[in-house]
Amino acid sequence: MQIDDWAELGDAVESLDGAFGSGGWSFHIVGVASSTTDPDFLLAQVELEAVIDNRTVTRGGIGGTVVARSTKTGDAISLGADYAAAVDSAVLHAARWLGRELNRSSRQRAEASVPW
Repeated sequence: MQIDDWAELGDAVESLDGAFGSGGWSFHIVGVASSTTDPDFLLAQVELEAVIDNRTVTRGGIGGTVVARSTKTGDAISLGADYAAAVDSAVLHAARWLGRELNRSSRQRAEASVPW
């Protein structure tokens, strides 16, 4: 995960807090595992949940990252950071889906309020 991705995740968290309040949304990690086709690639799956128009909406996201390895030994440098990067990527994807749902609900409310 690049530094820009961390900034993007921070922006997503700020947007989620702004839309739903700091306690109005949550996510949980469904799983994190090595790819079956490339063991140096970690995949993460998360579910992001918020209340939109008095209904609980859950959107999933899948993200991933390449395991950073030492060029000298080939050992993983920091698996914890790699796992976190995969989860962050998945949260970003889920937040984008949840944002689309929020926009769709906003459009429907606006269309319903038009008197003609």
